[in-house]
Amino acid sequence: MRRIREYKWAIAAASVLILTLTVIGVQYSADQATDSYRITSISCDNIRAGMSGAQVNDILGRTADQQYHPWDISVLLAPAPGTIPEWEKIWIGKDKAAIIVHFDTDGKVCNKQFFVKLGEDD
Repeated sequence: MRRIREYKWAIAAASVLILTLTVIGVQYSADQATDSYRITSISCDNIRAGMSGAQVNDILGRTADQQYHPWDISVLLAPAPGTIPEWEKIWIGKDKAAIIVHFDTDGKVCNKQFFVKLGEDD
């Protein structure tokens, strides 16, 4: 009888854990969907040269979806004149709208652009 009670408690604890993880997953998905609405030309206009990555993340509501060393791949955004980007970071929103930002070796913004649909110019 005691084993049955322990078994019931284990099932109850596992059920609570699964329910908690499900709620966290749903909330995370909702947060990501909400943040995708921040990927707009207006948000891109708020990003300024010299900003840190943390400041850009604050404007866009999350970290980048993708990041590359521009010398590793064919970059989507040409470097701004007189700059040598260390990172190209990409935030993708709903309907494949995207903001691409170049960061220099100090981690500061040196170029950015909004794309209505990734792969097409604004």
